[in-house]
Amino acid sequence: MKLQMVGTGSISASERSACCLINEHILVDCGNGIVKTLQQQNVDVYSIDILLITHNHGDHMLDVPFLILIRSFIQVKNELKIYCPRGFKKVIYDLVNLVYNDIINEWDSMVEKARVTFAEFEELNVEDNYLIKSVLVDHGETKPCYGYMVSKDGKTIGISGDSTLCEGVEKLIQESDVSVLDCSFLSTGKSHMGLDTIVKLAQKYHKNIIPTHMNTEVREEALSLDLEELRVLSDGMFIEI
Repeated sequence: MKLQMVGTGSISASERSACCLINEHILVDCGNGIVKTLQQQNVDVYSIDILLITHNHGDHMLDVPFLILIRSFIQVKNELKIYCPRGFKKVIYDLVNLVYNDIINEWDSMVEKARVTFAEFEELNVEDNYLIKSVLVDHGETKPCYGYMVSKDGKTIGISGDSTLCEGVEKLIQESDVSVLDCSFLSTGKSHMGLDTIVKLAQKYHKNIIPTHMNTEVREEALSLDLEELRVLSDGMFIEI
């Protein structure tokens, strides 16, 4: 499996918002600027079949309308299924109504032309060429918030989304070959994990961990560590699993 880190930054960083791409077909989150970033990274955005949304914060979903819009402009051949928390379809509708009020009456037909479907869930366990499972994680007052495990050919990639340390995060690490984990700060807080926790998890489980959602200070500190399990990647970089 190929894991591409499309964006690895937090909202205060110069890097793009946290987002990753699996096998060039499964996108996890689609925050501000991600559609253009994918194109800059030479990704065929029209080949994306599945979009997994972790939660409703803007740096994780603001570009969803743009992804739908550009698909509606051409004769796309594939379907795009968006797996998302309950109520997400209305969130996107309200967002389009706010920023593109002149097309809101055509929005439903544009979604249909773009061949996009919203699959809202409370718990996800689906076989869709890949085995995809949701994991409930703890993002403070933001609820629900999900991580995901994506499996194919005996390999599993885990993505925490935004989360502090919780049972869901530990489950994700245990059941994945490589984990992409929230590492927003140097120290863990109520809503996000810090580098201190990421280091402890890497040492505890002896599995590859890719930190994401980092600010500049965290990235520099993570790069300075001599820890084999910690893989600090920049935007656009990828690994094979």
